[in-house]
Amino acid sequence: MVGNDFAYDGIQTSDGGYLMVGYEYGGFAVGKAIKIDSAGNVLHSAYLGGGFSNSVMHTCIEKYPGKYLIAGKNYINNYDAYVAVLDTAFNLLDDATYPLGVTTTLADVAYKALPFQDGYLIELASFSGTGSRIMWLFDNLDTLRVMDIPLSYQLVSSNINTKYFDMCVTSDNKFAFATTGYDLAFNRQVLILKTDTLMNVEWDHYYGSANLEQGSSIAQTYDNGFVVCGIYMYTQNIGQATDDYYIIILLKLIAWAIRM
Repeated sequence: MVGNDFAYDGIQTSDGGYLMVGYEYGGFAVGKAIKIDSAGNVLHSAYLGGGFSNSVMHTCIEKYPGKYLIAGKNYINNYDAYVAVLDTAFNLLDDATYPLGVTTTLADVAYKALPFQDGYLIELASFSGTGSRIMWLFDNLDTLRVMDIPLSYQLVSSNINTKYFDMCVTSDNKFAFATTGYDLAFNRQVLILKTDTLMNVEWDHYYGSANLEQGSSIAQTYDNGFVVCGIYMYTQNIGQATDDYYIIILLKLIAWAIRM
């Protein structure tokens, strides 16, 4: 490795090996993917990002055996969402950059990819005043639809390295989200909501107290409930010192119990 390597995501592949993605840093970041076998031997590596510097790969999936989709961000005039597809030999089959803002000075970052129907879902954190988005791609990476999570349900971040939500595809082929939002008393809490594929909200629920809480990850369980992880933070004053405490929250949600 020429510079320092950082990994953001990794999966086991259908051949028993592993795929890892992140970036290599040697003065600037360059998106990178590495394929290893089951014994940890490096089989392939590739630089990604469309030839632009300051690119980072955040997520990877294998939708079909031997076909890897990798997503993250690259930098042209600002950070844009970047998606690439590689075969088992790490040949680049296709890649695309998605400047989704009104102008090219706005930023979109792809943080997670999911297989869905005849294509992919890409989680986007947008830093253009529009907040979190979902990009629905065909298998050939053409855009089918870009959908904003309703602004009334989300926080808008100004930090390019912060993702305020996570999603999963539900057993009825709809979407569930874990995020952070303000309840009616303006407390910042873990927010769980379910939508259809057009982002119409079917139900929502807030969990927490008067302290800062954030939903970071969600998955559906075998009984059609949901498990959610996140962060709980409170401040305790000890003399002149202030300590912030971060605790992982694990919520098991039964779907019928939180329908509204």
